[in-house]
Amino acid sequence: MTSTSNNSVWTPAESVVLVSHKDINLRAVDGKRPIDYGAWQISGWAARAANGDLLAMTNLIEPYCMAVVSSRDNGRTWTKPRPVWTNPRPKEFNAYVFGLKVLSSGRILAGINLQHQNPLDPGNPIFALYSDDHGNTWNEGQHANYKPFVTAFTPASIVEDSDGSLLMPIDGVLEEPKGRQTNLWLVQSGATGFVRSRDQGISWGETLIALGPDLRLGYYPSEPAYVCPPSGPWIMLVRLRTLEPAFLARSVSQDRGRSWSTPQLIGGDMANHGLLLLPDGGILETGMGSGGLKLRVSYDGGFTWLYEMPLEPSGDVAMSGLVLDESTVFLVYGSATGDPYHFPNGMPKGAYYYSGLRGRWVRKLYAAL
Repeated sequence: MTSTSNNSVWTPAESVVLVSHKDINLRAVDGKRPIDYGAWQISGWAARAANGDLLAMTNLIEPYCMAVVSSRDNGRTWTKPRPVWTNPRPKEFNAYVFGLKVLSSGRILAGINLQHQNPLDPGNPIFALYSDDHGNTWNEGQHANYKPFVTAFTPASIVEDSDGSLLMPIDGVLEEPKGRQTNLWLVQSGATGFVRSRDQGISWGETLIALGPDLRLGYYPSEPAYVCPPSGPWIMLVRLRTLEPAFLARSVSQDRGRSWSTPQLIGGDMANHGLLLLPDGGILETGMGSGGLKLRVSYDGGFTWLYEMPLEPSGDVAMSGLVLDESTVFLVYGSATGDPYHFPNGMPKGAYYYSGLRGRWVRKLYAAL
């Protein structure tokens, strides 16, 4: 990783609404179970299609579907949400999108999670939606075979390997609970890894376990986020969870995800975090911490972080980032700021939140010398 000059800082700037709370049905904030409506949070991921359009995919509460919005002016204005896939079992599964990836072939892949009301129940389906016409039409791929995991979800964007195969990150458990599910069971069976596709995202198999539970130290890995450059080591930041707190750690792979180093603890902790490789060689981490959504920047591969900045007091669901040019990044995330159901950093009992999708520019600014 290269170093940055001391007079530049990646700074949050203006924002834009991609999906307003007015565009969706808000009955899911009325205190009923979120499973009744097929979603309880809005998540969104962005990418630039091969034709230059910016795309974002998000989950709508009704009609229980994934929808796409697009922009042809670098994010300034966005189309209304256009449903592209409908959840066939909304009373059984919540549906979320985690990751939007444009392959070298131009195909666009979206990682889809169907989660039980209890996300740790066995057998959560995960698969990819794919589009070969710049996001206009979408098809559903096959459900992933992620054995030996007994249940899993995909927490980050799909990675395109140098041999043309694809790796879908997964986060899950390796053993079914014996009796009631407990944190101790997670410490004994929680793991992260990948499942591979060799047909451009249609089918998935050949599971790789990246990090498993450490019974001696009493933790399990969770919520991995990745930086996977075409050359050089891959970097994972992962939350190591014990019976109570979580600690952020760093792991490195020198063989393109096949094996990973022992996690090393680093400072800070952010939930539902995401990583983005910056044009100047730095790493941008975004996520939810004390006080709301934050970003921070590292120039030594994630060991240390030069600065941390707030984004907004309310939001969640794994922000995604997109590099627009050498000095501009565009973030997309679930947000409730500015709508009638805005709750700061937390989920009050009986209320559901993050009912809109927001984009925010982050710009590299230079201080006067």
